[in-house]
Amino acid sequence: MGAEMDSLMDTFALSMQRAIDEIGAAARQHDAAAIKLRAHKMRSSSAAVGATALSRLAAQWEQRVADPSFADWQDVFPALLSEYARVAAALNAISAYTRRPIASIKSPTF
Repeated sequence: MGAEMDSLMDTFALSMQRAIDEIGAAARQHDAAAIKLRAHKMRSSSAAVGATALSRLAAQWEQRVADPSFADWQDVFPALLSEYARVAAALNAISAYTRRPIASIKSPTF
């Protein structure tokens, strides 16, 4: 993989890690507006790199937290984290021949 692609994938991974951290913090604070904003960013970034399932999941959360009766705070995070872990594993498999893994993910705590 070329240097530009490595840079793109690293930027994506770091952006997703930041979004995941921020969504986790927002969920702990029951901050629907912050979750919606981060989910929107995650949706757009994921779509841009072809991670369509992650993009769709982020879009679903973006819509769900916009509902004033939203109360499933603990449910926001695991599905996004799980799908991102799948995407990160796929990106690492793609870049395996470069012997340079994509930035890893950390799981924030609730």
